[in-house]
Amino acid sequence: MTTQSSESTKITGVNSEININLKIISQINEGDKLFVSQNLLQIDRSQRGVANATVRWYNNESRQQTMIQLNKIIRKAFEHMHQDSLIAANLESSVKGLIELKKTYIDDPTVVAQIDVLMEEIAEKKLLPLTDLNDSVSKKDD
Repeated sequence: MTTQSSESTKITGVNSEININLKIISQINEGDKLFVSQNLLQIDRSQRGVANATVRWYNNESRQQTMIQLNKIIRKAFEHMHQDSLIAANLESSVKGLIELKKTYIDDPTVVAQIDVLMEEIAEKKLLPLTDLNDSVSKKDD
């Protein structure tokens, strides 16, 4: 295998991982939590409670770990979005899930601010109207 072919295969693998993670982000519903398994996001829709919180703590699955992973995924998407139009489209679709995740953590101003910054950066990169993003969250409060 040539170096160029090997490099192309590596990029395709990275792009697949980015696209899968962006699609998972787009499927987040209010109340969902995220965790990472083998570099892929997983949505945790299990019952909330002490047992679930204990398992999440034991596995180091915290809000901050979630935000670290989301930042890594979005940054990788920004790096590759100009070479892969599917990444650009999935990045745009991921905003829906970020809005829902923001609703989940509405009582945590730090996480809300981190999600806001991610959405602002996506809007800037994709030139999405930011007012539409913020309107979606404020409608929940009405």
